[in-house]
Amino acid sequence: MTGGTGSLGVQLVHQICSELDGTTARLVCLVRAKDDPAARTRLLEVLSARDLKVDGSRLVALAADVSQDRLGLKSHVYDDLVKSVKTVVHVSLFTVLR
Repeated sequence: MTGGTGSLGVQLVHQICSELDGTTARLVCLVRAKDDPAARTRLLEVLSARDLKVDGSRLVALAADVSQDRLGLKSHVYDDLVKSVKTVVHVSLFTVLR
């Protein structure tokens, strides 16, 4: 999923995670951040700020940049996603700060 930290995306993260109960599925979120731990922290902070609770064990946050080739991911991470992801939810927006 892209855009998971945005207004719509955070609601979708919450909804999708709640629908994963009773499954072994995970939600992988691509987040603009310097590294994976920072991506996870950012995503969890956005959820918390909106008082949305999720099962963190089902949530994977990867530092990424959707404007870059291979989403800015290392080749092996990108290749693993290509092989394992069943559904893509793309709700990120292009933003320009001036």
